[in-house]
This record gives sequence, structure tokens and C-alpha cells, in this order.
Amino acid sequence: MSIKKLQDYTDTELKEAMYQCASDGYILLHDQEFTRQELVEVSRRIGDTNDSNPSMGHMQFNPEDTPDLSLITSQPTGTDPHGMFGPSDLLYHHDFGVCHFGEFKELLTGLYCVGSCPDTVLSLMNTQVAFNYLSEEEKEWWRGVETQLNQGSHGIYGTPEEHNRDPSLKGYKVFKHTDERQKVINIHPYTDKEIMLWQPAFLDKAWHNDVPLDIEELKEKFLKDLYKGKNITDFVLREGDFLICDQLLTLHRRSWVKSLDRMIWRTAFDYTNILGPNKSYDPEIEKLKVVK
Repeated sequence: MSIKKLQDYTDTELKEAMYQCASDGYILLHDQEFTRQELVEVSRRIGDTNDSNPSMGHMQFNPEDTPDLSLITSQPTGTDPHGMFGPSDLLYHHDFGVCHFGEFKELLTGLYCVGSCPDTVLSLMNTQVAFNYLSEEEKEWWRGVETQLNQGSHGIYGTPEEHNRDPSLKGYKVFKHTDERQKVINIHPYTDKEIMLWQPAFLDKAWHNDVPLDIEELKEKFLKDLYKGKNITDFVLREGDFLICDQLLTLHRRSWVKSLDRMIWRTAFDYTNILGPNKSYDPEIEKLKVVK
């Protein structure tokens, strides 16, 4: 039996699929066939693909004919000999970068596999599932945690040396939080369920009920509470696979890329055209001053 192509979904089918994504954290479709333009168009049926946050964008990895799509590969791309992120192992993160809750518009990341590497594993940690497994006492503790995110010495890379070896993020624009904080436990704008928004790669400061926390100890607690097999799904993306992840519900990491054949077409978009407005998004973020 043939598998239905996403671009052939009716509006009702697409709405059901995206509500499943908002509820479960991801959907994975096999045997999909897109041109770059078709991938952008089906992403736009779901939501806006235009980055509104001034900290985002990897322009040399965005083809001129489809600028809303990024090429993730170790192949030479633009002026970069190693492509976007290079072959490095990437630590658990979501794609909001240093953005706090409500500061990021594109809640969804779509990864369409054009070329595969059988040795590269993409791991998806569902933080909502992990939070639901916690005891009521543990949940209440996390509800009292606030964090502040900023760019660190190595970001999503394992070491500063790895970060500095990869030129793909040179000139990457970020803004800096000063007094702003975000709650770790928030409410998903489309399901009204509690979510656990965690970004260890960019954790700068943290508090529990206004008392400062040691961020390294907090990271250890996160690993103890959430880094468990029942919360993690591992994928090897193969040609034709299309993975859509909700960045409010999941963290992802990638093992080393050992084959130059691996090519992922990435789109970032929101739910607004299929599920309606994002009630948590703050458009004032678009006025933030960008710093390098």
C-alpha cells in the first residue's frame, strides 16, 4: 500500500497530523517526495516560514531560490567548506537558541532526508513525557525554576574547541538577555498542557523560587530526572523520511556524521495557518537589538 504524500493531505488530515505533533512532540512520515519548493510550500500550508526573530538565520545555507529552506550537510556549502554545523556531535538542544518562552515564532522544525548516513543517529528527548513521569513533588519543584539563556563558550557543541573548529556559525547574530527570566514549566499554546522548556546548551543563570541555583548542579538534576530511555527515541533518517518536531516538547541531539552523502533539507515554521494564532508569542521580540 502506498503512503500518502504530505502535500496531498486534505486540510482536515493536515490539521489532525499537526495536532498529533503538538500532542506527541513529533510526527515521522516515510516515503515522502519533495522538491525544495514543494517542501517550502507544504510547510507554509502549516504555518509561517519567515524568521521573525532577529537572532536567527544561516543565510549562506539557504538556497537563493528557496531561502526558507536550509541545507544541513557536511558538504561544502556557500563559503563554508564543512557545511552547516559540520560533522560534529551536537548536544541536546531545541532550535530556539537563546530565546525564552514566547520569544520564538517557529515552533516546528521539519527535517527532510535527501541523503542518508547509516551511522548518524538523531535522538529526540520528549521533555513533556519526562515531566509527566515525575512525582508530584518533583513536578512542583520544577514549577519553581526560572532560567536565563545566553550564548556560551561552546553552545550545542561538546567543547569550545569543537565550536571554534566549525566556521559555519561565525557571524551568527544573537541578542543577550540581561534581566529577563523564563519559567521552565509553561503552557503549550495549542494543547493547554504543561510543558518543560529546557535548554542546557545555553543555560546562563537559574533560580528556584527566586533563590539562585548552581547551573551545573541544575544540569545534573536535569540529567537525573529526564535522561532516561523511556523519554528518548532514536532515529536514523533515510531518504524520503520527513520528521517534524515541536520544539516546545522536544530536545534533539545528533551523533557524528561520517558520510558526506548525508543531506537534510530543513524548514522552520509555526502552526498558525493550520491551528490558528500562537497565543504565547510576543511580537515585541522582533524589536530587540541584535548583538554579535
